[in-house]
Amino acid sequence: SMLSDPEFRGLRGAARAMVGRWVEAQTDFSVPQLADDPAANLWRGYIEARQGHWEEARKSFAGGARAVDQFTPRWRARFATENARTALELGDQASANSLIAFALDQAGQGAEQQLAARLVQARVFEVSGQTNRALAVYDAVARAPLDGLSVPAQLRATKIRLDQGKLKPVDAVKKLD
Repeated sequence: SMLSDPEFRGLRGAARAMVGRWVEAQTDFSVPQLADDPAANLWRGYIEARQGHWEEARKSFAGGARAVDQFTPRWRARFATENARTALELGDQASANSLIAFALDQAGQGAEQQLAARLVQARVFEVSGQTNRALAVYDAVARAPLDGLSVPAQLRATKIRLDQGKLKPVDAVKKLD
């Protein structure tokens, strides 16, 4: 009987999303009782973005926008960061920029989440042609002791330097090795 309880499905779906069990979380949030729930839409958007389903993520985030204030600053920042990444992937730089500003404005979000937002911010700078700003942010994130954030930052910074001719391909390979 608990499986038909939308609260249970939402809580279990959130717990599964928090540990990266995307398919199982998606199953929990796909029940009809949660179809029109704005908070469930935010979770669906987050899950879809983490899976690279950009169009679906965009729709879900839009459907959940009015529920964002129900969450802690840490989760508001996470949702906004993934929403910004989604906007960027869909070519909407203006939305990505404002969503990153919102994410970075969340007090109490934690250092790791702030670095994740900065990584997306650097990508926004890069896509908009502000490569020097992007490099500065990538270099800062690359110094973090978090491989999931520092490695992508190092990769993007190396690619920019390679594209600018500041780094030879052989040196880029050594740097990434």
